[in-house]
Amino acid sequence: MPAGRGGRPPVHHDGRVTTRGATAPADDDLHELAAARLRTVDQRYTSGRRAIVDLLAGAGRPVSIADIAELRPDLARSSAYRHLMDLQVAGVVRKLAADDEFARFELAEDLTEHHHHLLCVSCGAVTDVSPSATLEKAIGRALCDLAAAEGFEISSHRLDAVGVCRDCR
Repeated sequence: MPAGRGGRPPVHHDGRVTTRGATAPADDDLHELAAARLRTVDQRYTSGRRAIVDLLAGAGRPVSIADIAELRPDLARSSAYRHLMDLQVAGVVRKLAADDEFARFELAEDLTEHHHHLLCVSCGAVTDVSPSATLEKAIGRALCDLAAAEGFEISSHRLDAVGVCRDCR
């Protein structure tokens, strides 16, 4: 696949979700981090949770419960959802949603790479975007200024823009 802007893989569209070429830690490191984070919330790293982490790491895009059911038909939807919630509480997974009907899940950003999302309220499509370094710095400065005015110290930021995608307009 040819490289996109800044040497990053180009953004491509699979019909529902646009993805970037996220790079997760090596499998063993990822699983060690997941297990350690689950221990901090008194949870075990079970085979079902490991299957979800493997699926998210391999997907390279935010996935829905329906995606998980299609990719892992051996894993009951109710179990997959419970695993996702436990992994979210432990800081291994992040939930993305323009509304509750279109929830998607991905590995936590500190396990992949910094990026932002465009969320379609009409069809649920999620587009991962990585702004230029210049724009990212400007966003960071603006957020720090807003936070400082409130006596708040920012440790990180996430930007999810909610609207209507090209296909739904």
